[in-house]
This record gives sequence, structure tokens and C-alpha cells, in this order.
Amino acid sequence: MTVDAHRNVFGSQDDGTEVAQFRLRHGSLSVDIIEYGARLQQIFWHHDSGHLQKLIWGFEDLSSYERDEQYLGAVIGPVANRLKNATYRDGQSMIVVEPNWGCHQLHGGTLGLHQQIWRGELVSDHRGPALELTTTHADGTDGYPGNLFVKAKYVLAESGRLHIELLAKCDQRRIVSLTTHPYFQLSETGEDQLLSLFSERYLAVDQSQIPTGRIHSSRELFGHPFSTQGLDGLSLDHTFIFDGDRKSALAELQSEAVTLRVFANQPALQVYIARKEKQGAAVCFEPHGYVNAPNQEDFPSIMLTPGQRYDNQICYVFSETQSPKQTR
Repeated sequence: MTVDAHRNVFGSQDDGTEVAQFRLRHGSLSVDIIEYGARLQQIFWHHDSGHLQKLIWGFEDLSSYERDEQYLGAVIGPVANRLKNATYRDGQSMIVVEPNWGCHQLHGGTLGLHQQIWRGELVSDHRGPALELTTTHADGTDGYPGNLFVKAKYVLAESGRLHIELLAKCDQRRIVSLTTHPYFQLSETGEDQLLSLFSERYLAVDQSQIPTGRIHSSRELFGHPFSTQGLDGLSLDHTFIFDGDRKSALAELQSEAVTLRVFANQPALQVYIARKEKQGAAVCFEPHGYVNAPNQEDFPSIMLTPGQRYDNQICYVFSETQSPKQTR
């Protein structure tokens, strides 16, 4: 079994700042990660036949990532997804942050974690090759109070497991909800992929895609309980919610060649189907807290205070497809 980890230079910014790329491999799975946005640049599946299959969307050069508006492969924060009117109340104080999606904020603002140069270091981990990246979201950036100290750890373990640990601490009260944003395409066109969601509820939204505070049954969204559906003709950009200890998979994506199962310790999973001409269809799985939580008193809090640690544990499990599922 091949186990390897090494560092390369990916590119340099206009000011000369060097951006590194790290490659981790454990058996049939390898990943490329860059310091710009702590992004998953590529995930590869090494088939026994020798075929090397790409599993996510990605670019080959730094300048394309600097122009990217789709957050390809990035760590998202300090607050993933949407924040209504780019404001939230903390006690008697109204916090105003930068709007970058109409009058709302999306994925942490213009200067979110996806735009930062993180610093990466290959580290030892009993599970397999590992990389730690760190950055600071500084006090006042895009209007957020206090410093947020963030660590992203990627670990390639046995049996096709990619562990992602998103950890954060702060020196002043602030809201935090981090996630990752890879676009998974496990087949040539993507439309023949099969999607399974293991949630019966989702957050209802208004015309601006902002949660209203109501929770609806997936039956209302699909006309029936969601089981397994092909991507062809399917449109999704919804937040599904979960109860319990969440030790079982939240979702599954399958092609004829590769199956992906998604695990996380978060109460919500944004599922977004994206399409590009000449490239096909891909699915984003974004585990995080409830969307717009500070503005909905009945939603679980995403407030982080000094002395607490934010901890988002994500695991993507890849395997060769053995028994293709049947659609509903």
C-alpha cells in the first residue's frame, strides 16, 4: 500500500507571497491541498487498473483560484452560508458585517477564510498522512469582532477515509460556523450520479434563500420521502437537518465506479447541485450549523466565547462501487 506526503510550490501571488501545495496519499486515495483558502484542489481515486480518476472540480493554477467565485474546495468561514441583512444581535449590541450577496452576507464575506493564505505543515498522525493549516481571521475583518484562530487538519486514513477537522478559538465573543466546499463529480457527466440523503427535514427559506425559522418535511420538497435519486433534472440548494448522535452517514453520492459517504458532527448539511457547461454536474456537501442561526432564536446557537473551542469533524469515505443503488 502506498503511503506518502510531500510539499510543492503551487504558485506565487503578485506581491511574491508563495503558496504551497501538499499531496497526501494512502492506498487508493490521494488529495492535493493548497494554502490559498486551505482548499482541496483535487481528490484522486487510484483504480486497480491504473486509471487515475478525479473526483472534484479544481483548477491547475493559483490565478484561477484568486478569480474564483464558487469557493472551489475552500474552507468557508467565519460563518458559512447566509446571514440575513449582514447583521446579528449579541445581547444589546447589533453587529453589522460586510454584505457581499445583495444586502446579506454569504460564506463569511469578501475577506473570508477562502481568501486567506493559510500556513501548512505536514504532521504525524496515527491514522495516516496528515496536514495542518492555520490562519487568523483578524479583529474587524468584514466587521467581525475579535480574533478567530483557525486550524484545518486533513488526514488520509485507511479504507478511503478523508478526515477534515475544523477547529477554532477566539479572544472575543463572535459567531462561528465553518465548513468545506468541494464540488464532487464522480462520473464523466455527473448527471448519472445517484444521490441519497438521510434526513427527513430541511430549513424552509424565503425568496432570498434565507431561512424563515420554519422546519419542513422533505416530503413537502420532493413530494415524497427522499430516498435515492439521479441528478439528471434535480435541483437542490437546501439545508437538511439531523438529530441524534449522527454517527451514521448524512448523505451518499454514487457513480458506477466510486461511492462517497459523508459523515459529520454538525446539525445541518447544505446540499447544492452545481452545473457547468462542458463539465457536468457536481454536488457540494457542506456540514455546518443552522443557517442564519443568530437571527432565529429557536435555532441552535453558533456563538463562540473565549475559552471555548469550535470543533467541526467531517469525514468523506470513498470506495469502489460494489452494488449500484436503484432510484426511487
